[in-house]
Amino acid sequence: MAELEERVARIEGTVTQINERLNHIEGEIGQLRGEMGQMRGKMGQMRGEMGQLRASVDNRLNHLETRFNWMFGTMLIMWLTIVLTIIFRA
Repeated sequence: MAELEERVARIEGTVTQINERLNHIEGEIGQLRGEMGQMRGKMGQMRGEMGQLRASVDNRLNHLETRFNWMFGTMLIMWLTIVLTIIFRA
């Protein structure tokens, strides 16, 4: 009978330890979920900032493209004027 009580006591101790470990793991999982939620928020914020930067870069590139087109057009007109002047003066 004493041996059975020892075994039951050992099993109860083991179950208690398992319960404590599971509670600890549950707490850790809860912390990880909280941290992941914060990370998702930060990632969303970063995506927003990246979208703003992309829009800014696109805007600047469009502005530069417009300037390039004007410069190229001006140079082409100047070149044509010089060529036509040479052709009709000769």
